[in-house]
Amino acid sequence: MKGWNLVLISLLLFSIFFITSCGEKTECTSSSECLTGNPCLLGRCKDGKCVTNVKPDCCPNANCEEDAGENKCMCPQDCGKCEGKVTYTVETYRGPKEVEAKYAEYRCENNKCIVGVDPAIVNTPSYRSDIDIRGGFQAEIVTTLNQPFDTSKDKINIRLKLKNIDSDVVDGVTFTNIQVLSVNELIGEKDINYKLINVGDMFEEELDISLAQTMVESEKDLSFNYDYTYTAIERSEQVVYRAALKDRLTKLMIIVP
Repeated sequence: MKGWNLVLISLLLFSIFFITSCGEKTECTSSSECLTGNPCLLGRCKDGKCVTNVKPDCCPNANCEEDAGENKCMCPQDCGKCEGKVTYTVETYRGPKEVEAKYAEYRCENNKCIVGVDPAIVNTPSYRSDIDIRGGFQAEIVTTLNQPFDTSKDKINIRLKLKNIDSDVVDGVTFTNIQVLSVNELIGEKDINYKLINVGDMFEEELDISLAQTMVESEKDLSFNYDYTYTAIERSEQVVYRAALKDRLTKLMIIVP
């Protein structure tokens, strides 16, 4: 009887050893068997098992490490992609409403995620105006700007050409300032100093504009003020005239701040 007990005990111990050995199957014998395929996830063999360590400041390692310079443009795998239309909130009579911009979108420029406009949809119209200052001069103004207009990088190009000048005007017309307005809001200004004396004389300038509001995109009615001065002979005396001529664009401009 004791002999049978010893046999049973031996069989039980052997079974336990066999089951335990099967449960501890070896995964690896060297770290070369634990390659992850990701340079930021380092695999190594430890006690017969593959363990993975995350390499810091590395892309992609499933962590967006801004302090290491990672962002949506430098490492989209960790930080998400810099893409899609911008959304913003407007107030309606029913309360706040989320609106998707028509033109403003997230774009990568100089490895930074910014709000901008796809260059493929931008056109650059020019608007021509004839100005007649009675008793003084006539001028042609050509205003060129991108549509939509991105205030972060675009500029308004203005060319003013003297078409005619009154015989009583002495020593030409001097332009001293240009202002860009949206209704009564001053959104751009530049001091200049151009003297146009002869027919055909002209000047060309570029202006930046900026908006006080924070709306992602808006339609604006733009107008321009040009300060000028000239001297004319009246009744044998020289009279100095200082005034501003106004020019207004014929179309609303789409502006992306």
